[in-house]
Amino acid sequence: MKKLVVLLFLIATPLLAQDRDMQLTAWVSSVQIDGDDDFSEGFATDFEDGKGLGLSVNRFVTRMISVEASAFYLRNDARLLLDGVTPINLGAVSLRPISLGAQLHLAGRSRFDPYVGAGAAYVIAGRLLSADLEAGGVGRVDLENGFTYYVNAGIGVRILEGLAVVADARYLPFETDSRSEVTDVKQEIDLTTKFLSLGLRFRF
Repeated sequence: MKKLVVLLFLIATPLLAQDRDMQLTAWVSSVQIDGDDDFSEGFATDFEDGKGLGLSVNRFVTRMISVEASAFYLRNDARLLLDGVTPINLGAVSLRPISLGAQLHLAGRSRFDPYVGAGAAYVIAGRLLSADLEAGGVGRVDLENGFTYYVNAGIGVRILEGLAVVADARYLPFETDSRSEVTDVKQEIDLTTKFLSLGLRFRF
């Protein structure tokens, strides 16, 4: 998470240098991976619901449009199911999407702030490792990083001057290659993610 904070700071520094209306939001997220992977010999992936943390910075460029830089850490446990029944533990999928996009604030900078947004994201995907993978002779499975896009929508409600609570839903399509460090076999894996976040937003 410390690396994500540093990356977000580097992205947001040019924004902070401007004398503008800024918003900083700290997020907690409920995460769902909807990837549908059917492999050979009856194997299919199954992802448990996960959790996440995030930070975002918004700078308003007009009354209704802002630019957002964000960084999240998302974690879901994963497994393979053989014929839909027998589970093989894959360990945890840890995704770190770092994004830059724009938001349209439908009511402007009012107390109630419904918005929609979209932008580009770079996803740091990490690796899979478990006792089942080791026992099966697969070993660690590396996941490739990659670029994608995201869309989101949410609403903020100001509760005090300079403080608001925010609910945000995001959709992040992401397909990547997985590679076993033992067998060197590559397999495309779908890690398309939806996450619903609640946040505290500070305006300065």
